[in-house]
Amino acid sequence: MNKTATLCFALFSPLALAAQNCSDISDQRQRLACFDKAATAMANCQKFEDKLDRLLCFDELAGKQPQAVAVVAPVSKPAPTPAAQTASAEDRFGMPKVEAEDEAQSLSATVSKVKFDAYDRFIITLDNGQVWKQAESRRYKIKPDYKVTIEKAALGSFLLIAEGRGGSTRVKRVQ
Repeated sequence: MNKTATLCFALFSPLALAAQNCSDISDQRQRLACFDKAATAMANCQKFEDKLDRLLCFDELAGKQPQAVAVVAPVSKPAPTPAAQTASAEDRFGMPKVEAEDEAQSLSATVSKVKFDAYDRFIITLDNGQVWKQAESRRYKIKPDYKVTIEKAALGSFLLIAEGRGGSTRVKRVQ
């Protein structure tokens, strides 16, 4: 890390200084000659095998004596303000959803109506008015008046478990 920082400082400091000096020249040919001279001088410094000699060459190009580099401690970011926390939907896209602490993890209800779609998947209406559709293609027997529990599962899916019946099936809320 230290070698990289030293090399970047050595390479870009003379280049920035030369660019600043050459950019002040109004005549195009003289400006080009100035940049060519700076590039040639930097290429000559690159030819040094010894790192110290190379660094001294770059220091001569910059026209200054080597200086000690101060190390600055990283500054921690301040806590986000409430205004920053209310981001738009576009800003939240792809981020994990923050669940409210009082959000229910499961729902218990009684099946009031059962229908089947063209793929033989059930569509149930619960006594609270919610409509859920089976998301899996495997057969799962369910009838009206069954007591069911719908729980949150992995990756935002939901599992329906009928009371007194083994197993579960994935469901998706329709309404």
